Amino acid sequence: MFGKKKNTDCLDKDKFKEFLRIAKHQFILKTKKYIYFILLGREVHYSDECFIAHNEVTGEIDIVKFSDILSVIIDGKETKFS
Repeated sequence: MFGKKKNTDCLDKDKFKEFLRIAKHQFILKTKKYIYFILLGREVHYSDECFIAHNEVTGEIDIVKFSDILSVIIDGKETKFS
């Protein structure tokens, strides 16, 4: 169930949509500075370059660029981006 997967590409809209499709319990995204949480089962807003997520550090809702994401955790499985 838990594991890491190295991916040298950047997160983009297509990968984000795929992660949304497969996530059942948990969708966490990390940047250098913050950790973001996507509420599953609710409408998620995103464009070609960014998405809206809950910032776990500040407690605010932020607009986050796909290119800023260093890793994604889906149901305990982490995928890293460069």
